[in-house]
Amino acid sequence: MKVRGSLDTGKYIRNSCPVCGLSDAKTKEVFIRDYRGMPESAPFAGYTVRVCPNCGMAYAGSLEENIPLGEYYAMLSRYEGGNYVLSSKTEQVYEHFADFLEEAGIPKDAAVLDIGCAFGGLLKKLKDHGYRKVQGIEPSETNARYAKDTYGIDVCVGSLGGEGDFSELFGRFDLVILSGVLEHLLEPGACIKECKNFLCTGGMIGIRVPELKYFADYDNVYQEFSIEHINYFSMDPLMRLFARYDFTLVSKVYDPMPAMGLGGTEFSLWKYEPEEIILGDGAKSYSLSTIFLDAYLSRCQKVTDAIRMKMLEWDLSKGYYIWGASTQTAALFQLGIFEEEKVDAIVDSSPKFHGKRMYGCRVDKPKALLEKEKLPIIISSQYAQVAIEKKAKEMGLENELILLF
Repeated sequence: MKVRGSLDTGKYIRNSCPVCGLSDAKTKEVFIRDYRGMPESAPFAGYTVRVCPNCGMAYAGSLEENIPLGEYYAMLSRYEGGNYVLSSKTEQVYEHFADFLEEAGIPKDAAVLDIGCAFGGLLKKLKDHGYRKVQGIEPSETNARYAKDTYGIDVCVGSLGGEGDFSELFGRFDLVILSGVLEHLLEPGACIKECKNFLCTGGMIGIRVPELKYFADYDNVYQEFSIEHINYFSMDPLMRLFARYDFTLVSKVYDPMPAMGLGGTEFSLWKYEPEEIILGDGAKSYSLSTIFLDAYLSRCQKVTDAIRMKMLEWDLSKGYYIWGASTQTAALFQLGIFEEEKVDAIVDSSPKFHGKRMYGCRVDKPKALLEKEKLPIIISSQYAQVAIEKKAKEMGLENELILLF
């Protein structure tokens, strides 16, 4: 792997296992993610993917900060629009989560709180399923306002461990939902601990997280090790994490439906039961996590080998443009598949990237390509490549379009 300078500065915001606290120095390094080429738009300069021999947790260690996480997510929220459209796959994931909660026996009169609810898509789905007492917490005012105005859902603005006083909500909920949350957090245990404040006696936490066991079922370019995903859960480390706060597993199910360019996710339900929880030796969990990681890395290698071969089919000697400025592009630069000296421009449809420097280029709007030489355009997005190809043709671009997947 190609790395832009040292990833060993010692200026880390996390350097231990988020489940058991074992120092990075005592864990196994399996991969490096390097985001030094996009310092204005990535929260981390880089990290090392590690697996803990003590508990089996896979995680991003030696995390070097580019942008404080609070500022990074605030930056993203500035680009929230007023019209939200759920992709069909994401809507199906929400549908499956609602089905899971029903089948797990969560009654329709249960008071439900979704923490990090975005614009209320999951809560709206729960309302459709007959859950009447739903509420959310969300850091983006725009998202919160949309949920209220469009779905009639009350959303408090703020975030756990950050801005917002939620004491009036303490002790009021039968179920707290963390959907796509724990994989983002430096300290997932602190989040679980704080969630206990909101629960009634006998309350539960329902989560949705990517499941390490199934990473290798999907073709991608190290996408599971993304800019924002820094915890890679499998069930045994999750059980250890929740056991620290007196929660036991009630039910779980894996949903293979891919969403947002990633693989499937696992739904699970955890009940607060303050009693002794006996866990087995972590050696087996470590062995399994290592097997899962090796399988995923092997599959990613096959995908990148295929991309290298595809690139040889095109005459790129005069240079090329890249459409897509996110995690996948960073990986392709790191792998040496994209060469900085041959990239004449990078464009992206998302305004959050516009004007920022990335791998020697200023990221621009796609329409900037209309004024440039007709070099090939490489579409660097597995999730949206068909939509981008369609958009390029609608714009009247006559450049050759290269789809990598």
